This record gives sequence, C-alpha cells and structure tokens, in this order.
Amino acid sequence: MFDILPWRKSKTSLSNTENSIESFRKEADSLFNRFFDMPGFGESLQPKIDIADKKKKLLVKAEVPGMEVDDLDISLNGQYLTISGNKKSEVNKSKGDYYHVESSYGSFSRTVQLPAEVDQSDVDASYKKGVLTIELKKTRQEQSKRIKIEAKD
Repeated sequence: MFDILPWRKSKTSLSNTENSIESFRKEADSLFNRFFDMPGFGESLQPKIDIADKKKKLLVKAEVPGMEVDDLDISLNGQYLTISGNKKSEVNKSKGDYYHVESSYGSFSRTVQLPAEVDQSDVDASYKKGVLTIELKKTRQEQSKRIKIEAKD
C-alpha cells in the first residue's frame, strides 16, 4: 500500500544518509508547496480582478462581496493600482448558533499593473452588488503603426 503514496520513496533510494536527508528535505518542501497550492488557500480574501482596455479608458472590476464602501481603499501609483480593504467578521462564536462557517474575514491588499498610462486626476469608482468598478482615463492613446518591410535583392 505504501508504494502508491506519492511522498513515500522506495528503500533503495534512501540507502545513503546524505541522499536520505536531501530526499527528506525535497519531500517536505513538496508537501509544503502542495498544501499552499490548494484551491482557495490563501486566496480567499484576494479579490478577483478583470481589466478591460477600452479605446480611451481602462475599466477595472474587482469582486469584493460582503464589503461596505467605507471599508474599501483604492490607490494609484503610476501604472500600479492597489485595492485594499478590511472585511469585518459578522460571526459571533460565543452564541454557538453556527454549525459551519466558511466565510473569510480580515484585511486584504491587491496590486495590479495597468496596461497603459492613466490620468490620476480622472478616476471614477462605484460599488454595486459586491463588484467594485473603477474607470481610469488613459493619458495618451496607444497607436499601432504598420511598418512596411522592404525587400532587398
């Protein structure tokens, strides 16, 4: 049965003391990394963000359900947009009337690099039904230029 477990090595690979210590370290690292790579672990408070590049503006949407407007903060530093906040706990564990709680509470901060330069003085933000929408006006339009390739013989 132990032969099918992914973290268990065969006895032949652990014959040397030096190899066994190195092997143990690698397996411990692997187990640790797999634990923190599980879906939902460590990401529960990180808002999911969509960025749409329109002709004259950027449209950023962040999912932040259960938040109040006063608990959200938006900052812009060059091309870096930071959304942070604090989701307050509504669970009163002393009453003991909750059977199962999966809601996440606490502080979060998420920074994304914007795909274009924006005017920091022309930003609009709104919050509706758990979605934070931020509109940022671009400072200059990115224009594509087609370059003709000359064939030389």
